[in-house]
Amino acid sequence: MNWIHRRCCCSRSSLAVFSLFSGLLAGCSGPDFIVVETTEYHLSEADETSGPDDGWAPRSAPSFDPARVSPRVNNDMGVNLSGCVTELDLSALKPDQDQNLLKVHSNFRDALASVQSHGIPILPSVDLIDAKSRQFDAGLITALAEFWFLGVPGATQGDLGFLQRIGNALPPDSRAAAYFAAGLDLAEIHLPMTNESAKEYFVRRYSSEVAHSEAAGFLKASEVLQKCDRVYRYFQMEFDLDDNDWMHPVVQVLKSDPSLAAEYRQILTRWSRVVTPSTRLTILDLVDTADAIELVRLRRDRDITSSAVSLFPPQSQRESELARRVFPLGCPDDEDLIGAMVRTIHSEHVDVRPTKESGWCDYQAYALTALLVPQLGDEARSLAFTGRYARRRLEVLEATMKKFEVIQTHEEQFLATAQANGQDAALFLPNLRLEPAPTYYLRMARSYEFLEQTLRQLIAEPQLMQLYGHSETGKRSLPLIQELQELKLLFYGCYAFSAEDLGMKVDLEQREQLKLEESRQIAKTWLGNLAHDLDLGVDARTIIPVTSDSHRQVTSALATLGVRFCRLGVKYRDRAAPHVKGSDSAEWKSIEPTQLGQTTYLLPVSDSSSVKIPRSQVPTRIALRRLCDELMGREEVLRRLQL
Repeated sequence: MNWIHRRCCCSRSSLAVFSLFSGLLAGCSGPDFIVVETTEYHLSEADETSGPDDGWAPRSAPSFDPARVSPRVNNDMGVNLSGCVTELDLSALKPDQDQNLLKVHSNFRDALASVQSHGIPILPSVDLIDAKSRQFDAGLITALAEFWFLGVPGATQGDLGFLQRIGNALPPDSRAAAYFAAGLDLAEIHLPMTNESAKEYFVRRYSSEVAHSEAAGFLKASEVLQKCDRVYRYFQMEFDLDDNDWMHPVVQVLKSDPSLAAEYRQILTRWSRVVTPSTRLTILDLVDTADAIELVRLRRDRDITSSAVSLFPPQSQRESELARRVFPLGCPDDEDLIGAMVRTIHSEHVDVRPTKESGWCDYQAYALTALLVPQLGDEARSLAFTGRYARRRLEVLEATMKKFEVIQTHEEQFLATAQANGQDAALFLPNLRLEPAPTYYLRMARSYEFLEQTLRQLIAEPQLMQLYGHSETGKRSLPLIQELQELKLLFYGCYAFSAEDLGMKVDLEQREQLKLEESRQIAKTWLGNLAHDLDLGVDARTIIPVTSDSHRQVTSALATLGVRFCRLGVKYRDRAAPHVKGSDSAEWKSIEPTQLGQTTYLLPVSDSSSVKIPRSQVPTRIALRRLCDELMGREEVLRRLQL
């Protein structure tokens, strides 16, 4: 939308004011009519026609359960929401009235602080909670990479030691020795080798393909982390299966030394459980397979479409893993990435549920499907989205506007203002504690439950208790395992609150029920102290590559350009209204439609968009932030990013 200047003028005075009501107070009471220059907003065609069914709506309301009493009380009356359908809608923000809400902020804390005086309650969004969890995730992965890279003195030598041992076992004049020498130079470890031309080739490959790409984790924390990141990304470089003259000596060394092969297998197993699924063949696969036919069968069994090989598998984000599972043959050409994922998951029912072989990344990818296609979640019968809100989750809400002149009487304008600012206190209003997404919160909680169990299997308790995650300013304040437990309980608490807000049953396994009250308390405390959460003050602007098309040399990515606000309207469906009863009554009574009202919230959301970028020009996080600071608006930033 374009910014405009709004004026309201009295016909007998040259006094310019910024609202009709202030004009009345200024003494412009003489004329029967005034001319107001104002703004008319016209939504896009899709928004004009969008009703509940243009987004999605339950086929039938949930069954009323007289035993499921809500924790809330309304005018000393008990409340039962079990048979309710809660409808979510968005209203377009208007530049002449909502300038502060339309501003895009670099982080959530600044955004929350900017609207404290608006008088409209702020509803914590999925985006806001996700921003906190992503900071923990990145700090955890960086800490684990550092721990496994160095190993434990006197116990294990670490991945760096493994790389040195395998490099020293190779013939010094081989290309394989040159490959390991070039990689270990990045850690300032020098291997004996004589094939300088081969080493220069690998150095050029790294410099052109990897060195300037987005670095993982928080690298400013220490020189060790920077070495760790450089080495891991070097040994994640992919090579065509036909380029096996340097791979063959590595395969022979691993076959001749079972202990070295076992250590390599352990490295790959732990990373697949914690971070990176098996999306590429590794050199260990060449050790384990007898011929090319068996390799083809192995790729088919693991749903691996690429023939590339690497020593270590490349790191993956949950978004890219979900895209890989949904589009095993690549994203359709010339199609919006997120929209295509939603249609495919919904229409073809792509099964992305975790299996026994799944890792943490798979669990988080599964949680994402609950946001993209909520029709498949447990809340499918309790929630209804208008088309506008459905598109909010896909970040494609649009509106257009134009100016016009309108003639109004004093009485008409005053009445309209009074109606807009007033609300009947007797109405029954929805009361949400956070954006409704119970299935997503539950799946995220279970993903952290899986991660906690996995880490306890992989790392001894004394060592685990001494690990701290990283942040952009150093180490985080709590031990990693303790912070992981609290984040897990936070998501369980968010699930319980969201389910209760919708009138759903809090459906947990027995082991999960044991800490339900603690989960509620952690969620309540966190939701009440958002302004003090340091993770929400971290710059939210980032770009995440999701899929890459090597043939067209195009990368599809999700670009987050900051944090903005939506105005969210929440109401109950007339035919699926709450029930109430007094303390002296045994009968639940449905609230009449005329007694139902709408609650309006400000929803802080990530200003995100899917973009297609030349594969060699995907900007780093720092470069994207610089671009956002230099340019005037999101459309200009997106034009600069796009093909």
